[in-house]
Amino acid sequence: MAETPSTPLNAPEPHWSIIYLREDLQDLRQDTRQQFDKVHLEMQQQRQENQQQRQENQQQFQDMRQENQQQFQGIRQENQQQRQENQQQFQDMRQENQQQFQELYRRTDANNDRIAQVETSLTKRMDEKFEHYSKRHDTQFTWLIATMVSLTGMLAGLIKF
Repeated sequence: MAETPSTPLNAPEPHWSIIYLREDLQDLRQDTRQQFDKVHLEMQQQRQENQQQRQENQQQFQDMRQENQQQFQGIRQENQQQRQENQQQFQDMRQENQQQFQELYRRTDANNDRIAQVETSLTKRMDEKFEHYSKRHDTQFTWLIATMVSLTGMLAGLIKF
């Protein structure tokens, strides 16, 4: 099918008001296109601004995240360092206490040795004194018995005479 022109070739010339209306319609179309293009351009600009703002926000967020991670890392390192210092202090205190206990044990052992020596010395001395007094007592008892036997013998001899 062949296209037929919308206006016939022999068509009479339109009325002047229709010409003005056509011109007004074309002006309206052109204004509408321009406004649409303008709105479209403004929307593109707004999208670009939004995209740029989003990128800036993302960058700020990344920077803040990185800064927070660095601060957290710093705090973690400080805590770890403090923990190590505390462990070192605890080890030092434990070692110092062990040394003090060893010194206390050494002194206690020395005192126990001294007490044992004194006890041994006293026991030996008491044994010597006991033995000395026992021998002396034995000697005195022997003398007493001898004296009694001789006195008995003398008395028996006197009674017979």
